[in-house]
Parts: sequence; C-alpha cells; structure tokens
Amino acid sequence: MTPLRKQLERLDAYQAAAVAGHLPALIAIDEGSVEASTSALPSFLGALARPLSFPVAVDRDGRIADGYEVHDLPWLVLVSTSGRVLWYHDISVAGWPTTAALTQRVRAALAHERR
Repeated sequence: MTPLRKQLERLDAYQAAAVAGHLPALIAIDEGSVEASTSALPSFLGALARPLSFPVAVDRDGRIADGYEVHDLPWLVLVSTSGRVLWYHDISVAGWPTTAALTQRVRAALAHERR
C-alpha cells in the first residue's frame, strides 16, 4: 500500500495550486466496499494533522469505480464537464505524481481537450 497520509497532503497541495491556477478542483472518492467498516474513513480522516481542503465522498458499492473501469486502487482521473475521461493515472502501476507533475498533466489534458 502507499503512504496515504503523505499523498493526501500532496493532493491538498494540488488543490491549492488548482484554486490559484484556475484548474479543476479535486474530489476524492473512497471505495467503501473495500474498507473494513463504515467508520474506517471517518476515523482515518479524523486522525490527519489537519482537515483536507477537498471533499471526500464514498462510493459505497463500487459503481463509480466500475463506471471508470478502475482495476487498481488508488487511481486519479480527470473528467470533462460532459463526463468524458481526459486523463487517467493508475497509481498502483505508475506511482504517485508530484504536485508539479499532477498540475502539468491536468493542464496538458485540458489543453488537448480544447483543441
């Protein structure tokens, strides 16, 4: 597994960069069906040094993951306003991107979409 606490802090840094750079905001989705209990996520988030600056939703039965054909966890996806996948990153295969790399990939995917 990945060091999730540290990576959530990185995603918090992306969220700050997104707001400053007019990029899409982040929404995290926890696949609830893989958690040990319904209290696992609230307990984990409550133990963080500070609250996250982005919302965390729960996909209780995995339908959202299934809809994006997710096979591994965790994963990152950028979706257009019409629901089209613009960029996909499988963290279990490619690792966590740095905040700068994530910002660059989001910008590139948005630029490609506008063409």
